[in-house]
Amino acid sequence: MTVVFFALDLSLELGVAGGLPYIAVVLLGLWSRQRNYLLAASLTGSVLTILGFFLSPAGGEVWKVLLNRSLALLAIWVTAILCFFYKRKEEALWKSQRELESLLDEKNLALKATSEKLIRNISEHRLTEENLHESEMHIHSILDNTVDAIISIDEKGIVKSFNIAAEKIFDYSSSEVIGQNISMLMPTPDRDEHDQYIQNYISTGEAKIIGIGREVAGLSKDGNLISLELAISPIVLGEERRFIGIMRDITERKIAEHNLNNSRQEFRDLYHRLQTVREDERTRIAREIHDELGQMLTAIKIDLWWLKKKLPKDQGVLSDKVLSMSKFLDSTIEDVKRISSGLRPGVLDLLGLDEAIKWQAEEFQNRTGIRCNLNVNLKGIELEPNCSTTFFRIFQEALTNVARYADASEVDINLIRDNGNLTLAVKDNGIGITENQISNSKSLGLIGIRERVNLFNGKVIIQGSQGKGTSLSISIPLEICGEK
Repeated sequence: MTVVFFALDLSLELGVAGGLPYIAVVLLGLWSRQRNYLLAASLTGSVLTILGFFLSPAGGEVWKVLLNRSLALLAIWVTAILCFFYKRKEEALWKSQRELESLLDEKNLALKATSEKLIRNISEHRLTEENLHESEMHIHSILDNTVDAIISIDEKGIVKSFNIAAEKIFDYSSSEVIGQNISMLMPTPDRDEHDQYIQNYISTGEAKIIGIGREVAGLSKDGNLISLELAISPIVLGEERRFIGIMRDITERKIAEHNLNNSRQEFRDLYHRLQTVREDERTRIAREIHDELGQMLTAIKIDLWWLKKKLPKDQGVLSDKVLSMSKFLDSTIEDVKRISSGLRPGVLDLLGLDEAIKWQAEEFQNRTGIRCNLNVNLKGIELEPNCSTTFFRIFQEALTNVARYADASEVDINLIRDNGNLTLAVKDNGIGITENQISNSKSLGLIGIRERVNLFNGKVIIQGSQGKGTSLSISIPLEICGEK
């Protein structure tokens, strides 16, 4: 278009203002999307207007021609400037419109998201209500089918829930209990103290049974006592505090435990009686062997010596036979003494427990070659015979175990008073007993030791370390042992 206008300008006389058509080219910039179009169109029109001054055919006066061309240039740039400001204002308006549209789009998106969230919340709320109802039904089903009684109460002790297991245990229906104070299910004095206990817990936080399982007594509808295992936990529902109690009827178990304890006590009484009878019988047999058989053997020995003296000197064979019989009789008398002492050492009855321990340790050392280190101090202590016998028999059993199993070369023996107890400690340097051997039900010797000590409410400690030996310690209160 500028080329056409420039060709037209060259065909006209110089006096004609050929620069004015370029204004139309500048005005086209209003519809152009290129920002630099106005500047390019203005510069092009100005350059062509000036070239037209030099190249157009001559005509008119010079000052008029210059004025005409100058006005044309001014018109071009005024138009360009006006178009520029209009274009700028239009772009600003268009930008504002775009920002407004963008803002509206964002608001619409936010509104849409809010609407969708609201719809989703409404749906979730409906689902939550349905799930809540379903959960409540599920929880009620669990509570009604559990084997444990589950009862909930509020801060005033009023029963809020009472499941089927609780109905079976207490023989009340839920309608009879819900709304009533939980103390109706308690015997005295628990019934009188319960409400005060709850208030004390709420005000101070001090708990006696909350969070701690324990055994309690309940009261059934017909007034019978029920042994219960109870666990209580506090919960908060909104602004309301409740207490959930889970109970299990252990009445039959308590009866079984009572019967078992009675059986154990009867067994221990029987064991004690058997031990007493056994010791009495051993004492009687030992005495009879020592007195009766010993006297008879001594009389036979005296007769043999009398017979030996009466034999003629030429009866050397008979004399030797009598001498051989005398030696055999001496050996038999020693065996009788040993058997009698094994059944019931006379030193225990005559000189007491400390001398009996020393005698037994010496016999053990001579028989086995295992050295015994003794520390026995019972000065001023006089023991009841059964207690002395218990310590002695346990000591014998301990030495027997050392000889059989320990493979030891040395045994430390201590029999002393210790904090109101009489304590016997036997420790060897052998291979050491294992935990399995200590707890083995076939270790009858250890079981016998425990039962003997239990008769006097004493304590037994057995420990072993591999390669470092075994230690046995028993303690019996002196007041039970009959100290005088």
